Amino acid sequence: ISIISIDDRSRQMSAPSSSSSPCASRLARASFRVEYTAASKALAARESREETSREEEDADAACVLRLDVVDDVRGRATVECELGLEGARKLDDALREASARVEALTEEQKKEIRERLGVSVEDPEGEAEAPSAIESVEDMQLTRDIVADIRFKEYDKPSPIQAQAIPVILSGRDVLGCAETGSGKTAAFSIPMVQHSLNQAPLRHGDGPYAIVLAPTRELAQQIEAEAKTFTRSSKGFRTAIIVGGTNMHEQRSSLRGGVQIIVATPGRLIDHLQQGNTNLSRVSLIVLDEADRMLDMGFEPQIREAVSYTHLTLPTN
Repeated sequence: ISIISIDDRSRQMSAPSSSSSPCASRLARASFRVEYTAASKALAARESREETSREEEDADAACVLRLDVVDDVRGRATVECELGLEGARKLDDALREASARVEALTEEQKKEIRERLGVSVEDPEGEAEAPSAIESVEDMQLTRDIVADIRFKEYDKPSPIQAQAIPVILSGRDVLGCAETGSGKTAAFSIPMVQHSLNQAPLRHGDGPYAIVLAPTRELAQQIEAEAKTFTRSSKGFRTAIIVGGTNMHEQRSSLRGGVQIIVATPGRLIDHLQQGNTNLSRVSLIVLDEADRMLDMGFEPQIREAVSYTHLTLPTN
């Protein structure tokens, strides 16, 4: 799953058109489409012998993310993951079904909710309609621990960006989100990111994270990690890591090698650790580019591509 966050400094909550929107103008460069696939022979390997070397298992059950597929994440590709990859076997299946209340909404009711929230949604041509926006925490279909953490933060109801982005992310779709500063974008991707991580098979020794968040500056990365942590306080053993420049490399290395579920990083420092072998991104199945437009404007595209190349995501060449 790839999540692209754009800070709309023009204070426009909804983009008027693809030609005039500052968000839509960057869609072609920034939006990554994702598919989960897994080799079915991994299942046969597990059935035919009690022990499989980690190298063989990882090669057989690689979770592959590629471009230009969205809807398959909800159907065929989920089945393939069940055959081959333990982590992907739990790929948010319990969250794919919307609450009964949301399922019962008519098209007119869905439209009315979006209009009331001031949310504009553009579905790529030929793809299924995005899930309806939700109006309550209960409609998010989250675990009790995350709901408890949301209540602890005294969130009464989701903000507009959260109301639409969270169900879309939980459905396995990619998101390019554009909203004002202070509108709750960080929670909009942090909540489903934590839920997604909790649905994966436990980390083994030497495993890398389930999710990574890339941000343009150290300060922003630190803010994101602090926010994400607030939704893990009730989840025993859940660990995040902040990987940025200007801080102790040794401490970061120790944290990464100890195993973390989520990494929040600036691209350059993450690449340093990957090159040194302090972590790997073989289990990453969710990527967030926060303030993606700013990163592109600052010339981070080569570093983003290099960091993502350590995952199984294939980026466009043009």
